[in-house]
Amino acid sequence: MIPYPDGIGSRWRALSVGKIAGIVLAVLRCDQRPGDLAGGNGVHRTTVSRWVREVVGLLAVRAPRLDRA
Repeated sequence: MIPYPDGIGSRWRALSVGKIAGIVLAVLRCDQRPGDLAGGNGVHRTTVSRWVREVVGLLAVRAPRLDRA
């Protein structure tokens, strides 16, 4: 089990941290649809959308002006 920051609120993930990061980057950087990425990785579309929200939230904490983006 991989520990996660308390802000995320989950103790386990369906995929590895690296795989999640790649999926989130594909959504944010390459404008891939969460549903397309979800199907190819065996998770639900809402799971990918939640991962994106979590990562943006974590980045917003690290960069205070990101919340205005």
